[in-house]
Amino acid sequence: MNTVTSKDGTKIGYDKIGRGPAVILVAGALCSRSFWSGPELAKLLALHFTVYNYDRRGRGDSGDTKPYAVEREVEDIEALIDEAGGAAYLYGHSSGASLALEAAIKLGGKVEKLAMYEAPYNDDDEAKRAWKEYTNQLTNLLAANRRGDAVALFMKLTGTPVDQIEGMRHAPVWPVFEAIAPTLAYDHCAILGEDGSVPSKRAASVIVPTLVMNGGASYAFMYDTARSLSKAMPHAQLRTLEDQTHDVDSKVLALALVDFFSELQTLMTGLVMGESPRWHDDRLWFSDWGAHEVIVVDLAGKSEVIVRVPSFPFCIDWLPDGRLLIVSGRDGLLRRELDGSLVTHADLTSLSDHPWNEIVVDGRGNAYINNIGFDFPGGEFATGIIALVTPDGSTRQVADGVAFPNGMVVTPDNATLILAESYGKRLTAFDIAADGSLSNRRVWADLDGGFPDGICLDAENAVWYADVPNKRCVRVREGGEVLQTIDLDRGCFACMLGGVDNRTLFLMANEWPVPANMAGDGVRTGQVLTLEVPAPGVGWP
Repeated sequence: MNTVTSKDGTKIGYDKIGRGPAVILVAGALCSRSFWSGPELAKLLALHFTVYNYDRRGRGDSGDTKPYAVEREVEDIEALIDEAGGAAYLYGHSSGASLALEAAIKLGGKVEKLAMYEAPYNDDDEAKRAWKEYTNQLTNLLAANRRGDAVALFMKLTGTPVDQIEGMRHAPVWPVFEAIAPTLAYDHCAILGEDGSVPSKRAASVIVPTLVMNGGASYAFMYDTARSLSKAMPHAQLRTLEDQTHDVDSKVLALALVDFFSELQTLMTGLVMGESPRWHDDRLWFSDWGAHEVIVVDLAGKSEVIVRVPSFPFCIDWLPDGRLLIVSGRDGLLRRELDGSLVTHADLTSLSDHPWNEIVVDGRGNAYINNIGFDFPGGEFATGIIALVTPDGSTRQVADGVAFPNGMVVTPDNATLILAESYGKRLTAFDIAADGSLSNRRVWADLDGGFPDGICLDAENAVWYADVPNKRCVRVREGGEVLQTIDLDRGCFACMLGGVDNRTLFLMANEWPVPANMAGDGVRTGQVLTLEVPAPGVGWP
């Protein structure tokens, strides 16, 4: 246990674990640093961050200098932030989320990001009346030093059955509750306010990126509250954690927090035009169009050129036997033999004389390659096609009429192919038959102004798509609901999930348009960026 001294001289006890950017966990009512989900959550987050789990004043190993004021608790958080180096991310649960909100308002840039789970505000008129009645009763009970009755009153408010409360009065934990019962007034009378309503005007002054969360199986009003808060904050996003109650599962929560708190990392720079990332044999493989190279890089940033090809190596994937396939512009589909030589894998000239683009090889060894259907850039637009190369080497067209076909993925069951139509501003799905044929074409997601390029699929059946003109990478659910947006300072050409647990998102970013780069003699602005995300990659590629 460590201590830090707050501005008014109060000692604040805390535990510290992990390595990386600082995250401070702010517990809710009747919780101390050892008596809530904080220790478990801290262990999960410690893989990515330095986590501070502390006793709020009046609890555990922290002091309780009188008189109490919300400002003093904000100063406690500030002392922890200063101890952590001057800046930190905040996560608050329940009324701890309300305190974290106050800290984000008052501490400015010291709070870099704010995450809140189910701050218990409620704008319902009857709920506000009940809240006033509760806080009056709580104040009277604490004034009479009836701490056990104050705890029971709070538990009754949260919906705990009376017989269960009576049983808990005889449990070993009850004296712990009674010891910190006065802090109920700190949370409920001082922080949450007179009527417990959503502080929309105050929330509007939060200028840092904020994640507002609720549980999909929690109290109904929690969603309304989370939505109101997220709408009030200028840089907030709303996220519902499915199947979660107010007592949120630490593993589910940790994934959401890692997703939100993680920052983009630069893995590699100096590329002419990076494209077609693939995670294979514990390394990232990709094409550098302008350099005519297929490159691999490990998670430490060590890279090497695997093969050079005579024209743009638009896209790569592997046959089940481990041999590399390369879609090489007008040269068609090449195969890299185990001795390193390049040979023609399939002759595609009978299907189109326009440039070939993306490839995906499914779990049965079928290779799908798409053709944009016109000369790009500069040619008059025409729709493109998807071709199939079967394991026996035969080729045939399996779809047409697609508007600038780009990234493709195949679901883990080999049943569905999803295609990015860049000029169609949509993701399109096809059913895959046993012989590899495509049918039942349908819109998987309209992207509302998005221009999808490279794509990848995750275990929650969401698709990440790269978007060049909008300079972003976006995660969408079937139907088009946007789950997450990663904004970049340059065009995002492709994305891929990989890494140790398949939860690292690799982004290929480059300035666009830069014609000189395509020839390899311009400024090399291409980058490989990484970000930890909540759901692992699945399917093909």
